[in-house]
Amino acid sequence: MLDVGCGVGRYLIFGTEMGMEMHGTDLSMKAVEQAQAWLEVQFGIPGPERVIQGDIRALPWEDSYFAHAMSDSVLDCMPFEVAQSGVIEIARVMRAGGYFYSNFTSGIGVGGGSGFCGETVVQDEFAHETIRSYFDLGKIQLLLNPLFEIIDCTLIQMAKQGKGIHYGRWHVVSRCR
Repeated sequence: MLDVGCGVGRYLIFGTEMGMEMHGTDLSMKAVEQAQAWLEVQFGIPGPERVIQGDIRALPWEDSYFAHAMSDSVLDCMPFEVAQSGVIEIARVMRAGGYFYSNFTSGIGVGGGSGFCGETVVQDEFAHETIRSYFDLGKIQLLLNPLFEIIDCTLIQMAKQGKGIHYGRWHVVSRCR
């Protein structure tokens, strides 16, 4: 299984503990080094064999290498065109019939509207100056079709108690065609 945008490796560890052969990639070399070290300490797995620094648009694995893939809170942290190129690469390295889990920020509550699907530049301390892309069902379909068949697409909405702030995330399970 491939974790695209694996960060420091929390899902790599989780999947490995469940008996899966996990691999990951992330743009941040610092995060990749932490994930590699974690795999080595936790499981004795040589991290550089499983976690690679790289760009989502040029994954270093051969065609159909992975049975399944996931991308948690990653494809909405880049311009939509980059995410589209990344999805093409994810489909290339996956086997037909494999499952792909991804999730996306909803435009609910952005600018007072319920259907914002644009992009903004993030100004908070954590993700300063990165792009946040907001999704609705149509934009998710545009991103994943025709390479993936959407099996389930669920919007989970949340509100911060007493603050009136509403937001949501789309959780998507799809199958590689």
